[in-house]
Amino acid sequence: LIDKVTEHLEDLAIDRQRLRYDEVIGKANSELDKGKKEYEDEKQKAEEELAKALNEIEDAKEEINISEKKLRQEEINFNNTIIQGKDTIAKAEIDLKNGEEAYEQGLKTYNEKNDGGQNEFKKAEEEIKKGEAGILQLEQALVQMELALEDPELPEENAEQIKLEIENTNIALLATKELVVNGKEELENGKLELSNAMLELNKSKEILDESRLKLEEEKKKLEQGEREANAKFKKAHMDLEAGKETLADGEKEYLRAKEKAEKELDKAFLKIEEAEKDINKIEKAKWYVLDRNSHYSYKDYEGAADRIDALSSVFPVFFALVAALVCLTTMTRLVDEQRVNIGTLKALGYSNGIIGLKYILYALFATILGCIVGIAVGYTLFPTIIFNAYGIMYQLPTINLIFNIPFALGISAVAIILMTLTTFIASSNELRENPSMLMRPRAPKMGKRILLERVPFIWSKLSFSYKVTIRNIFRYKRRFFMTVIGIAGCTALMLAGLGIKDSIRTVVDRQFGVLYNYDMSVGLDSTAFKYLEHHKEVESLALILQESGSISFNRESKDISIIAPNDIENFKEFIILQDRKTETPIAIEEEGIVISEQVSRSLGIRIGDNIILKNNENLESSVEVRGITENYTFNYVYISPEYYEKIFDEKIIYNESLVNLNNPSIELEEQLSKDLMRHMGVSSVRFNSNISEDFEDTIKSLDFVVIVMIISAGALAFVVLYNLTNVNISERIREIATIKVLGFYDNEVSAYVYRENTILTIIGILAGLIMGVFLHRYIMTTVEMDSIMFGLTLDVKSYLIAAGLTIVFAVFVNLAMYYKLKNIEMVESLKSID
Repeated sequence: LIDKVTEHLEDLAIDRQRLRYDEVIGKANSELDKGKKEYEDEKQKAEEELAKALNEIEDAKEEINISEKKLRQEEINFNNTIIQGKDTIAKAEIDLKNGEEAYEQGLKTYNEKNDGGQNEFKKAEEEIKKGEAGILQLEQALVQMELALEDPELPEENAEQIKLEIENTNIALLATKELVVNGKEELENGKLELSNAMLELNKSKEILDESRLKLEEEKKKLEQGEREANAKFKKAHMDLEAGKETLADGEKEYLRAKEKAEKELDKAFLKIEEAEKDINKIEKAKWYVLDRNSHYSYKDYEGAADRIDALSSVFPVFFALVAALVCLTTMTRLVDEQRVNIGTLKALGYSNGIIGLKYILYALFATILGCIVGIAVGYTLFPTIIFNAYGIMYQLPTINLIFNIPFALGISAVAIILMTLTTFIASSNELRENPSMLMRPRAPKMGKRILLERVPFIWSKLSFSYKVTIRNIFRYKRRFFMTVIGIAGCTALMLAGLGIKDSIRTVVDRQFGVLYNYDMSVGLDSTAFKYLEHHKEVESLALILQESGSISFNRESKDISIIAPNDIENFKEFIILQDRKTETPIAIEEEGIVISEQVSRSLGIRIGDNIILKNNENLESSVEVRGITENYTFNYVYISPEYYEKIFDEKIIYNESLVNLNNPSIELEEQLSKDLMRHMGVSSVRFNSNISEDFEDTIKSLDFVVIVMIISAGALAFVVLYNLTNVNISERIREIATIKVLGFYDNEVSAYVYRENTILTIIGILAGLIMGVFLHRYIMTTVEMDSIMFGLTLDVKSYLIAAGLTIVFAVFVNLAMYYKLKNIEMVESLKSID
């Protein structure tokens, strides 16, 4: 049906190719015209903006020149004013100094006059006092003379004489009084003159003091004005310099913008030219018919099937080798038990081929029967388990079991050839001997001294039972190697099965528990980032660029995702970059890149190598690898934003945000997802919890595969141990019967045999754990995908579980063989030699 529809669709190819070609060309030309128009518009807009910016710069220059001239003139005027003020103050200081000198001279003169005047005043006062005393004397004399004149007994002559003396005395008295009055007036006038001189001096001093204060105030005002003016001029100069710097920055910005605009315009023009060339290079359309096998889910499921197929190429080899080992052991025991019969048949004349054919046919029929049972189980049980396991991850229909006859026949042929070959090898050794030798039981192997016996300080301390056990282990070397190899193979298979689960568990635990420390990632633009930054449920966030790209090295390339964080220090809180082995932190340097470990392993890249990095616009550049970081899901390149812009010569546009929530929960994630997707600037919302759950589902689906491997490996371990123990007992039945006759109890006899099994099992487990590590690494390397790196570290519990299960199966074997040891007939066993 698919082929018919495909043929019908392919018949429409010519018409659809022409229509598609016309559609693509038309759309391309339309986009080209749109791009040309946009180019012209942007060019005109850029030219207008540059012209406007240039005019603003010229205006700013003119304004700065005017301001500078004005400031210079103001400084000149101010300096002239200051000079005039200082000259005035200097003159005032000279006048003040002259006044002070005149005052000092007047004060000196006053003091001299005052000193001389005071002496004269004293003399005058003394003269006045003398005059007043003389007046008193004259008045007293006058009184006495008047009294004498009134004396009636005074003679006339004396009276006239007295009257004359009185008249002369009055005249002298009047003259003396006049002199006294004049002296007092002169004294008062002298004092008044000195007082007036003092007043004049005081007034001069007050005037001088006022002049001095006024002069000091004028000086302070002048200094204050000078300081303020200098500060004002300094600020004006600073503003002017700042304006000049701003103008210089503006000119630089203008030149940068002009250069950038020219580059972008040239780049856009080149893109237009390239687009025209690309349009001319567009080839005729090709018509593809893709069936459902090309669908992503089908391819993904096919990849899962391929991984299971890779596993199936490993485990059957182990199972086949173990099966061959079991067959060789079983047939060796069978042929050994039939030793007497073989000798009898040879004595009767049967050829080696006829006798050997008997055992080959026995093995052949057993193998055919085993193939029938195995194919029936293999085509029904195992496919159903694995199919249902992957049903957890995919929506699948009911399983349709298909019997692949060629494959079944091929597997059967390999099994038959392998079993027949081992049977032939087992029987050919016996058929080489003579009939007489074959008709007698095989002589026990001769005991030999072992290497441990040459170490006395160890050997002497061992008990008899352990000495016998160690001798028997090295005595039967074939059983030793068969047991160890069988147990080791089974343990390795179980460890590898558990290791697969550990490897995928590592992806979840390390990637989402250690390396990724954020709750969700949101694809957005700048408007949505502001909205998200102020959202009440957001605790912290980091802005990054994430885009698809590729890296090339040694002619090989891989797809990667480029991540450039806006803030590298803040980015460290959301994604841990470190070396997987040493856990040493890795920094995103200013130059160079950090790549994830998986892509470095795929391409063989080491630190210091130069690779070609290409972004989603097909721009590429050679970069140096500065670090290789631990990473398990997808492939990443971490780069600083400055280095990204440098190597690709384009401005970075951040398109994603890593977010940590306050209280993350399933309900919050659902609500927040709906809330964010309603915002126009949000293109996608992804929660790490969902990705982690997907890997958890993968682990759950592998649980069934691991269980199948453990059961199968355990069954093989049981068969190997049971078969080898059975052979061991059969070969040594006389020895066991002998020690029972010697008085050993059943438990002691069992311990005699089990001790060897236990030691061989432990050796096999240790060897199996070592083999399991390498088998696990091989399996994980085989099934590894380009986008996922599985962990190669095995959990300690896996070692313990693998070893523990092997021990459990060994205990089951010992319990199963206990009754055979207990029921050995001592008499019959010892009679068999006869």
